Amino acid sequence: METNQDGQPLAGGLGSVTPLVRDLCAAVADLGGTLTAAERTWALLRLVVLSGLLMAGAWLFWLLPLGWLALLLLLMAGVAYALLLIATHEMVHGTLLGWPLLEMVLACLISWPMAWPHATYARLHRLHHRWLGSDPRDPERTELLAAEWRRAGPMRSWVYRHLLIWRSLILGGVGLIVDTTIKGLRLEPVDPGLAGVRRLDGVGVVVIHGLMLTLAMANGVFW
Repeated sequence: METNQDGQPLAGGLGSVTPLVRDLCAAVADLGGTLTAAERTWALLRLVVLSGLLMAGAWLFWLLPLGWLALLLLLMAGVAYALLLIATHEMVHGTLLGWPLLEMVLACLISWPMAWPHATYARLHRLHHRWLGSDPRDPERTELLAAEWRRAGPMRSWVYRHLLIWRSLILGGVGLIVDTTIKGLRLEPVDPGLAGVRRLDGVGVVVIHGLMLTLAMANGVFW
């Protein structure tokens, strides 16, 4: 929904404006404001601390013999990395530091080691906000349409009934990466810019993973 500078819905939006819509717009009206120095400093501190925990945990894991301490360090690195990946959602909107271009670069550098196509996701996420609740092409839609249930065969119906298990325990992160890539291809006619960011993600992932493999081979820990 489009709003004016005061956070109120513009005329010609989604029909008549209800009190609930007005209250919601008022509640989020201040979220697009300029970040204060304290907010920006706190965000930078979070990024630095989490990055330090990630690198220290990973480095010490390789140095120590396999045991409970090494596994704890690996867990620390994993949690730090997960929190960094969560922060990339704020970077999509340019609201973590208030510097959208820098945030896009940082988000890609955080995401590419996991082969996550962040630049593609960022553009798809904008379509999600544009179509939220109004277009079945919404790339982040989770509710199935009645027509999708009717068209589904026995196997697909089983998958639909067990989506949580299917997505979390079977497909996992690989499924998210493949799903995002496919949606980037399908929605390219709607947003031609998806072609460029998809290539950027592809090159970035290949380069980052090539550097990591080179580092592993140089230290004799490739396998």
